[in-house]
Amino acid sequence: FKFVNPQSKSSMSSKDPEADYKQASELKIAGNEAFKAGDLKGALKNYSRIFMHIGMNPCMNMSQMMGGGGAPPDPSQTAPKDPIQQKTDALRLDAFNNMAAVYAKMSKWDDCKEKCSR
Repeated sequence: FKFVNPQSKSSMSSKDPEADYKQASELKIAGNEAFKAGDLKGALKNYSRIFMHIGMNPCMNMSQMMGGGGAPPDPSQTAPKDPIQQKTDALRLDAFNNMAAVYAKMSKWDDCKEKCSR
């Protein structure tokens, strides 16, 4: 049988993943606008707040968390992620990348590297 991480659904801040995604997307837009205006601290603040809505970790099943072991799962036996989870995972990656860009602009190389390796 398949173990599912109990955090997978609760990694978002509420019971409404669509609303969480929307709020996080608005923060990304605000962060992008601040970045373009040269307000690096404002950009970082908005990008950081994204994680309050969608969490910092993507949806994972227990075997992924424990390093797998054995043969890789059969793709026909694994359920595909729902579209909102796919969009949320992509937004989370964008947030880390955008934060890395801000740190690069600030010449904070260690912080930049940390965000790139998340």
